[in-house]
Amino acid sequence: MKKTRNTLSNATFLAVTTIFLAIFFGGERSANADVINMIVDSNLSNTSIEIVTAAGTSSDSSATSGTLTLDVTSTTPPAGNAQITNMNAVLDNGLNFSFAFGFVTATTAPNDLAISLLTPGPAGTISGGQFSQLGNSFTTSGDVTVSDPGGLVGGNQVLDLSTFGTSTGDFNNVVLSQSGNIVTLTVDYAFSQTTDLGTVNTTGTLVASGIAPVPEPSSLAISMFALTGLMVRRRRLR
Repeated sequence: MKKTRNTLSNATFLAVTTIFLAIFFGGERSANADVINMIVDSNLSNTSIEIVTAAGTSSDSSATSGTLTLDVTSTTPPAGNAQITNMNAVLDNGLNFSFAFGFVTATTAPNDLAISLLTPGPAGTISGGQFSQLGNSFTTSGDVTVSDPGGLVGGNQVLDLSTFGTSTGDFNNVVLSQSGNIVTLTVDYAFSQTTDLGTVNTTGTLVASGIAPVPEPSSLAISMFALTGLMVRRRRLR
């Protein structure tokens, strides 16, 4: 019986030591880092494109679908820090632009124009259910077909927007909310791009939702559970 008690004493000492180490080395790591994959709700999301040319200005808009990835580091979500690390927004509808009383037109095909987050800005601090993420780098892809028989803006052409480089824009006052395990994000974005046709100004609002991961038990919680089991077993052996 002495041998059994000694074995239990050693096991108890090991469990207590594990708890001490978990507190000492992991006590400051109380925040949970969650990666939430989100789907954009096309019924609530919209993107507007304005093209400013030498022949005038025209704009059009479309419902928008796509995906987002949100990284949240928090103690009580949605709190702590947040960062949109990936965004792919696709315009569901084709766009139509008209300039110079219709002598110049430009069109895009449905589901062809896409906006992607190339380089995310630094994570922002969540305050009052909102955060801002500044200095993001965007790319735009898709073709703009220009009909310009009179040569007012360079003649008939097809512009590949992906060839005109990147643009910089901010996510200001991104709204986060959580209901159960569903996290919803609302983000506005705006940036400009210079093309052969003129300046393309893009603005949009995306509403996306995803499922928050279930938190994993901490090393401290596991150690406490193990210690409780050992103490119960020791009492029974007595």
